[in-house]
Parts: sequence; structure tokens; C-alpha cells
Amino acid sequence: MTDFFYLHWHEDELLGVGYAPDDPALDRILAKPKRVVNWRPIAFVLKDGAFADYQANNLGLRLCSKKLMSIFEHTRAEVDDLQWLAATIETENGESRRYVVLHVPTTYEVLDKDRTIFAGEDFVVKACLDESAVREHCVLGLPGCVHTLIVATEVKEAIELAECTGVEFSRVPTNRS
Repeated sequence: MTDFFYLHWHEDELLGVGYAPDDPALDRILAKPKRVVNWRPIAFVLKDGAFADYQANNLGLRLCSKKLMSIFEHTRAEVDDLQWLAATIETENGESRRYVVLHVPTTYEVLDKDRTIFAGEDFVVKACLDESAVREHCVLGLPGCVHTLIVATEVKEAIELAECTGVEFSRVPTNRS
């Protein structure tokens, strides 16, 4: 049995934060569990530090370097539906790098609803994964949440082996643990 982990931004004072104008329409587009069409690339300005593979940003998007994207592509399960949306990050000195926003257009019924804590009817406060439902996945999000990303042990280990920057992990409980 594999374990599952939340992927978080690592708080490192040497790593910067990407800033882009707030766009409520963008939040609505990415919150829907469907593929995005007519995407306009987002331009971020990096402030207060260096580039990271998993770049913290003011929009709370899953902003990934090409290196991190490659790891996700090579370790994801066949059933995992991932979409990559163009973005750029530029420093105040003019150095620019291409990034991608990881969008998870399909959500899956992977929560143990008796053990998951919800606010209201569907906002997940504390997830508990249903081991039998999640076992075929390696990279997934939670319904209605554009910020949360869950990865299986093999994805976590590949990210750590590649020494990707800006990442931190915490275990997601399952109904077997």
C-alpha cells in the first residue's frame, strides 16, 4: 500500500514569491472540474528571492517549473488527468523563465466521507482518503480546490531525488491509517 502526501510550498527565505494581478475570473475557471480552453498565459513578477521548482505565488496556483512538470508526467498514473497551462515568471532585473500551472481538470470520489471533516456540504477542512478509491492514483486534487495537490509516495520520492526546490510534504490520512 502506498501513502499519500499533500504537496505544499516550502517556506524558505531564499526563495521568492511570484506576483500577478488578482483575477476572480481565473479562480472560477480553475475551480471547475473540467479542462480549460482559451487559456491566457499568466505573467508573474518574482520578488524577494530566487526561482523555485514549486513557486509560491500570490494567486495560490500550482506553479511548476519544467523540471517538476516532467517529474509529474513520468510518475503520474494512467488515470490521473493533468493539464498544463502556460505561465512566465520574470525577475525585477528582467530574467524570465517559463513555468506551467498544474490544473487537475477531473476530480475523483476518493474521500472517506465519514472520516473527512467538511465545512458546509462540500468544503474539505481535513481530508481522509478512501484507500480503495485512491490506490490507482498518483497525482490528484480535491473537488473544488485549486490549491490542494496530493501525491503518492513514488511521486514524492521522485521529487525529493531530483532535489526540487520550494516543496514540502505532509501526510494525508487514509481510512487504513
